[in-house]
Amino acid sequence: MQGAAVAGGRVAAGCEAVGTAAKAGAITTFSLLGTPGANDRWIKAGMSGIPRPAGADHQLGASIHFTGTRLYVGMPYGPGAKGTLLALPLSNVTAGGTNAAVTTYEPGQGGLPATGSRFGYAAR
Repeated sequence: MQGAAVAGGRVAAGCEAVGTAAKAGAITTFSLLGTPGANDRWIKAGMSGIPRPAGADHQLGASIHFTGTRLYVGMPYGPGAKGTLLALPLSNVTAGGTNAAVTTYEPGQGGLPATGSRFGYAAR
């Protein structure tokens, strides 16, 4: 496990390998309330509105941070050349929720400077 976050009775945790893609990363979300396992979600790239398939060394979930409306998920080593930070609506990471648009932040796009490396290493 790499990143972990808690908010409003929900927990999210990042992890490592996805199939044969080493260090691709994935996220597990679960509720602190109710029957254990009833509301768990395992999320990898290509699911829950996260663009692109899982890739080696992308490290999805290396950093994660909950707010009242979003789960911010770092991918510091890809797929963007300088890293990526995703903002997932909570409906995308809640069991039974519907997928809404995910906001993607990458250096050099949307007014962010095109410099640096490992963007998304720390989500706050």
